[in-house]
Amino acid sequence: MLKNVTFIWSMAFLIAGTSIGAGILGLPLETGQAGFWPSLFSLILVWALMTSTGWIFIYKLNNSKRPVDYFATLYEIELGGWAKLVNSFGYFITFYGLIVAYLSGASTTVVEIMPTLQNFPFANAILSILFFIAATSIVLFGKDITRKGNAILTTLLFVFFVLLIFLMAGHLNLANLTHTKWNRVPLALPILVTAFGFHPIIPIINTTAKMHRIKIRNVFKILLLGTTIVMIIYLLWITTVMGVLPLTASDNISILDAIETGVPVTVPVAKLIKSNLLIIVTLFFTFFAITTSYIGVSAGFLNYIKGLTAPYFKRNQFTDIIIVFLIPVIITLTYPDLFITMLHIVGGIGVITIYGILPGIMAIKTNNATYIRILGFVVLILSFFILITECIIIISSLHRS
Repeated sequence: MLKNVTFIWSMAFLIAGTSIGAGILGLPLETGQAGFWPSLFSLILVWALMTSTGWIFIYKLNNSKRPVDYFATLYEIELGGWAKLVNSFGYFITFYGLIVAYLSGASTTVVEIMPTLQNFPFANAILSILFFIAATSIVLFGKDITRKGNAILTTLLFVFFVLLIFLMAGHLNLANLTHTKWNRVPLALPILVTAFGFHPIIPIINTTAKMHRIKIRNVFKILLLGTTIVMIIYLLWITTVMGVLPLTASDNISILDAIETGVPVTVPVAKLIKSNLLIIVTLFFTFFAITTSYIGVSAGFLNYIKGLTAPYFKRNQFTDIIIVFLIPVIITLTYPDLFITMLHIVGGIGVITIYGILPGIMAIKTNNATYIRILGFVVLILSFFILITECIIIISSLHRS
């Protein structure tokens, strides 16, 4: 009994640690446009959606025609080769978009919070390159160092998250929570989807559970507990930030101004609360949030590229590095203010395709349990709504520019 409880809680926090990353830095801005109650509704809706797709994955992994450890293989078995191609498309959108978001977010935060750096030419580019070299070095040292390094960084992320919440709590203005704009809810959904990106860890949890002879119902408990922890943390974060930052302000330190300039939410918070301690905590929190995500995403993308290119040419790590990092670095240096935009595209196109639409279709297949098929229809409808919404947002922004 104690073994089961310990395993369930440790794996649940693994889901939480995997989910909470750089997406948290954009979350309160997009949800903040809608207001507190619409944000709460959006958060619960996306929690239900992403937990449902996680549920479908666990069901399919344990009822597959043959043992599988990767979603691409599962899609190919269950749906055919076309699904594997769509999965690859979603992967490239997701991974390239996230790497661009992390590189731009890291440099923009430092430059915006420390105004003296704005006097230096190419400050954003230099900081992006320095962050790229440092964080990528951790990834390239090997899996063991990456795992240990990321575990330490994730722990520090939670420590500084608690410190930041504590420092912001004294500056809450409940009047900031009173505005309500339900028509802004669709704008928040893509970034919320990005913020619930725990799915890559599911095969590992499932395999580990089998090794420890943990029953399948306990794996479902892990999923529910882990995603609920994430939802509670996000609710605390969203509420605190919206309570501190006004929707609009004459000094341009507000939610809408931060969205317009494409900066992480920690930038306007640090500008509004003029405290040296808070600036230090904000910088560390931002660094750890972006770095933990960057390491996990980059390591995963490198492994994916190795598997994808292996049949076509001799294994070459330098080639893999070029494929993974060259395009994101060029985009970041050319357009340094893409943090919010990329989180939007990643969630609304990449993540919703591979962890929303495809599992929804997979669940509808007739050889599944009835409740799984019903769940699949609901997931598919909501996922297509988010995808279409994101496409409309992109088209609208192109017309405006």
